[in-house]
Formats: sequence, structure tokens, C-alpha cells
Amino acid sequence: TDCDLLISDDGLQHYPLGRDIEIVIFDGTRGSGNGLCLPAGPLREPLTRIELVDFVVSSGSSLREKELKEDIVMNYQPKKWVRLSDRKSFSVGAWPLGRVAHAFAGIGNPAKFFLSLKELGFTLIEHSFPDHYQFQLEDFLFSDKLPIIMSEKDAERCSNIDNKNIWYLKVEAVLPKDFVHKIVNKMKEKLDE
Repeated sequence: TDCDLLISDDGLQHYPLGRDIEIVIFDGTRGSGNGLCLPAGPLREPLTRIELVDFVVSSGSSLREKELKEDIVMNYQPKKWVRLSDRKSFSVGAWPLGRVAHAFAGIGNPAKFFLSLKELGFTLIEHSFPDHYQFQLEDFLFSDKLPIIMSEKDAERCSNIDNKNIWYLKVEAVLPKDFVHKIVNKMKEKLDE
């Protein structure tokens, strides 16, 4: 099959992959952290790599570091609650259970996910796991019957777990419309080269 467009997540370090536009996304709260690369810090490449990319996006809030200046701030908008077992969904304002829950996060910044749930009025029992953690059924066994809420990214790795008490929060990235125009213009420039 022919492919005209490939969008890759975490593809910046895959140098054999051809690319026309590079976009780096920073967590607006953490920024570059201590300025070190993994595993000593949050960066996947030295900060000097920023000079070579087309756009810098910060998620959640504007970067507060002088050496980093984003082109755009991206926010996440909670859209709906989805039960993992049957994909039944409810709008964010129509959460069908109590406001005390287990919160699971096996993502890069669990605290950010937990904060988003607290901002929605939850009292949490927090469970942090390493990024890309492969959840097991045993991770979800509790004597209480409280709901278990996780990120959509984590839920994708749990489709084989049979537990009707697991939910995820579906969110949508919200970008200013002018950023879409900037990307389209950059693509046109690349086509004209």
C-alpha cells in the first residue's frame, strides 16, 4: 500500500526513519527537568537537539525555562469515561460511581495524570508504575470495590485483563488552530524543495 503521511510518536530518536517535519513535545510542568538524558533525567536527547526541530510544543502549561521557548501550548481536554471490559462510556460530568478511586499510572509523569483526576473532584489511592509497565491481573486485586481509573495509554495494555471495575479517562489534545496552519505551511515548504 502507498503511504503519503506517517506520524510517529517517540520517533525522533529513530534516525533511519526519514522525516520532513519534527515536532518535540515537552511536559509544560517538568520542562527539561535537570537537563540530563534518560535514565538520569527526563530527556531522550541532549537539549541542543531542539535547535534542529521545526516546532516545540509544551503540554499543559507554558514552559518556564529561558533556554526553552515553545511555539505552541497544547492542552488535554477530558472527554469521557470508558469502562475497559465493555467500552461502555459516560460523559465526564456523568461519572456513574463514587468519587473515591484507585488511580493507576504507568506513564512518564503519573503525578500529572493524578492531578487531572483530582481536578475532576476525585479522592485517590495512587498507584504509580514504571513507564510502559505491563499490567497483570494481580495488580488490580483489592479487597475494596472502589473503581480503578487509568490513562487511556495504560488501558491499551490491559485489554486482556478481565475486571469490570477498570475505567479509563479518554482525553483529547487541543491545539490552537493557527498551529495547524503552521504545520500545513511547513509541509508546503517541504513539498516545494
